[in-house]
Amino acid sequence: MAKPYQLALTLHGHSADVRSLAAPNAKQPLLISASRDGSAIVWGPSSNGKDWDAKLRVEELERRFVNCATLVNYRGQRELISSSANSQQSSASSCLLLTHLQPTS
Repeated sequence: MAKPYQLALTLHGHSADVRSLAAPNAKQPLLISASRDGSAIVWGPSSNGKDWDAKLRVEELERRFVNCATLVNYRGQRELISSSANSQQSSASSCLLLTHLQPTS
């Protein structure tokens, strides 16, 4: 019988449900979360090596639902891309947000 899954960690930072979770690069320990609270968060290991904390938090100015987010390399820079929709409209409006991320050591 297979061992049951165990919860590895809990990330605290969003005030509404998380719509997307991405691990964009297997070689770098980062997670990207997108939430209906209007934010996308880049998570990484804390300095103590046991916990994870928010490395970058981006909030939509109009507090739109953020449906998905990921990191991409563009012209040698790491960029956070998120897609959002206005919760007040029945037709989805979306936008892209590019945020330059400083390299981590």
